[in-house]
Amino acid sequence: MWRSAIKETAGRGISQGHCKAEGLLLSEMAVRRKLWQRIYNDSQEIFSRNKFILGRDCMTLDAYILLSLAEVCVAFMGFIGIVVVLGGRSKGEWTPVDDVRFWTLMLNCLTPIALALLPLIFGAESYKVIGLIVGGTWVVLLFHQAISATRIPEASTKLAIFVMITTIIVYGTFAVSALWISNAPIHQLYLSIILWNLTLAIIFFVRLLRSERSTL
Repeated sequence: MWRSAIKETAGRGISQGHCKAEGLLLSEMAVRRKLWQRIYNDSQEIFSRNKFILGRDCMTLDAYILLSLAEVCVAFMGFIGIVVVLGGRSKGEWTPVDDVRFWTLMLNCLTPIALALLPLIFGAESYKVIGLIVGGTWVVLLFHQAISATRIPEASTKLAIFVMITTIIVYGTFAVSALWISNAPIHQLYLSIILWNLTLAIIFFVRLLRSERSTL
């Protein structure tokens, strides 16, 4: 009889030990779950500070895309500097057409850098203001360069007109959407301004390389 009592006591102790172990395991799992949930929430909050919301579908434009575009522009400017230094223009052999091309090229390299970096500094909420101010300044300076090109006999008026018309379409679409259309895909249009700047930079860089026998 005393053996059965011992077995019963031992069984109770083991069952209590299992219950305590299970309780500790469950509490530990709950703590881990809360910890991972907190880490996930913190990471989502940090990520949300460095992204754009694209339209109504909540697609994300990561800030790394803007940084990558800025890096491409900086690298392109460095490459342009190397070409200018190694070319004949380092000796001061500049024509009026070369001067217009070069400063238009610099304008279309510096503008996307500003458009890409300023929203990361002031926040994604400021993209409309930045696009309107920086983009508007870019349009005015680009038109000044295009008008200056039309006054040069060696320059091509067709390319200058093409640049002005396409720039009006790209920037005008963004400006109208930012000011008067609430559901417009503003961020895609903002990105299109940056890409159009890069396109113009490539065009004028090619024209600058061929400037000896070509027209603007």
